[in-house]
Amino acid sequence: MRFHLWFKISMTFSKGYVIGLCLTAVCTLQSCKKKSTCREHPDVSTLNSTVKIERLDQRLFQCKDKKSIRLFLQEQPAFAHAIIEIDRYPSHEEAIDQLYKLTHDSYLDTLYQDTQHAFGDLTELEKELQQACRFMRYYYPSFKQPTFKSIVTGFAIDLYNQDSIVYIGLDYFVGPKAHYRPQGKPQYILRRYQREYIVPTYVISLASSVNAYDPLDHTLLASMIYWGKTYYFAEHLLPCTPDSLIIGYTEDELQRAQGSELAIWQYFLEKKLLFQSNPMVVSKYSDERPYTNEIGTKCPGRIAQWMGWQIVRQYAKKKKCTLSDLMHTSNAQQIFEESGYRPTNK
Repeated sequence: MRFHLWFKISMTFSKGYVIGLCLTAVCTLQSCKKKSTCREHPDVSTLNSTVKIERLDQRLFQCKDKKSIRLFLQEQPAFAHAIIEIDRYPSHEEAIDQLYKLTHDSYLDTLYQDTQHAFGDLTELEKELQQACRFMRYYYPSFKQPTFKSIVTGFAIDLYNQDSIVYIGLDYFVGPKAHYRPQGKPQYILRRYQREYIVPTYVISLASSVNAYDPLDHTLLASMIYWGKTYYFAEHLLPCTPDSLIIGYTEDELQRAQGSELAIWQYFLEKKLLFQSNPMVVSKYSDERPYTNEIGTKCPGRIAQWMGWQIVRQYAKKKKCTLSDLMHTSNAQQIFEESGYRPTNK
């Protein structure tokens, strides 16, 4: 149960000032400042899209008694069912009791105060989400913009996309200056829980709704192309966002991948990895890891995802296809073969 997990985690926060995190965070933030040049993109300024984030975090923490919490849950049935999972409790009153205890816990209150200090009135975040939604509407005119709601859950939810509602767990994204940070996360994942990653995280979750794939194809190539399409989709909705923020690499990791593209590709070919369907093999090159040890400790993790992105870029450039046509193409081998992908020394 999410709420039970929420309550348990809130009692066991990890201390927030993690040694070593600041260096990678600063590197990432500096890369954002340096790379201010946007990719070529259409003018979407005339498209109607307004984002106003509903502050459920503030409303919930302003509840002074169980009666006000009960009223809050009645007014927010989607929150009660999707986030709290209220129907899993023996009674709704028990869920209300737990929520009351949680919102009056001193540790969680400190975390909540951190979010208020770090995010302010959310105006800038609203503008960024609004722009992303405008691009989505440009490429997909039938897109129905969701309602955005901010929450603080004690590290139970980071971002939850429920189609018509998107819940943003602000506590996850406060960054290294927070008093408490998500527990049990390795450093290479923890450093991505900063404010700058909220909109890319939402856009990547949005990609899954339009990213066609063959469910019977379990090859590494299929995984590569799926993620490549995901990042290609994200760069179109976020044309002014650096590649490093989209894929979640540090600037140094991105430069190492770019500088070693040919060598990495030759490794994939020599080891005949593309059509491997062994889950363990696919996981080594596509899933979360601090680095891809099989290639070398300087090779970033998820390197197959990054390689897939380069293949998809080449395919889209060669075929001159629209974003929607690309995302609708489910044949990974077709995309690969028609891309004519051949990296060169850089």
